[in-house]
Amino acid sequence: MFTIDDIFSMAVQIESNGSQTYLQAAQQADDTQLTKLLQWMAAEEQAHYRHFETLRRRRVDLSANPIQAEMSRFLMQDMISEHRFGLDQIDFAQIDRVADLLAAMIAFEKDTIAFYSLFQSMLPDRSDQDMIADIIAEERAHVQRLSEYRQRLIEGKGDTLPKAIAR
Repeated sequence: MFTIDDIFSMAVQIESNGSQTYLQAAQQADDTQLTKLLQWMAAEEQAHYRHFETLRRRRVDLSANPIQAEMSRFLMQDMISEHRFGLDQIDFAQIDRVADLLAAMIAFEKDTIAFYSLFQSMLPDRSDQDMIADIIAEERAHVQRLSEYRQRLIEGKGDTLPKAIAR
């Protein structure tokens, strides 16, 4: 069973792992555009890490509603068993195409969206829900940007990063 503090801890860890993994991959990349992309993703994950740390420090307590707390634990346990939530399971040395790397990044972002969507529904405070909604929107924007970049690579239309990433 998971407590709300466990869930916040998982969210913090997911973002921390993502940031570290993207930075490590950026250090190994030999393509300037790919390095910029990975550094941008690391910075985005780090910002999310800070948001979740702020929420965790507030120590949201769902124990006031034991039925909601039990249902939340059940749903979270079920969800976590179905998703990997970790880029550390990817062997970047085995990925030889940028499009494949982007596909792995997109899958990770989609997993985090599913996790955060469920997480958001468990928060009783509207401002906390809004903060998670903002993070979900950013994760969706990541998926969109990564997907567009990947599609351009596959179609051979160049490897220029989207403007929001290349800055």
